[in-house]
Amino acid sequence: KELNDGFDGIIAFHTYNDPLMDPRLFTMFSYVKDILPNSKILIHTNGYYMTQVLLDEMIAAGMDILMITGYGMS
Repeated sequence: KELNDGFDGIIAFHTYNDPLMDPRLFTMFSYVKDILPNSKILIHTNGYYMTQVLLDEMIAAGMDILMITGYGMS
């Protein structure tokens, strides 16, 4: 709430974790879009929990940028 509604930067929901694990994800999307409508929502994920349904829901909820990391198997 300390940022003003003119903030047009990126808001990301990760710190050494996968935000797709958090059941509050869509609540947080709504909160950010209500408070900071000009901001962009960024999601970093390893894709483990990703489904087409979840992707469609995240887009509908206001996600702007999706980064899926890929790691090779040894």
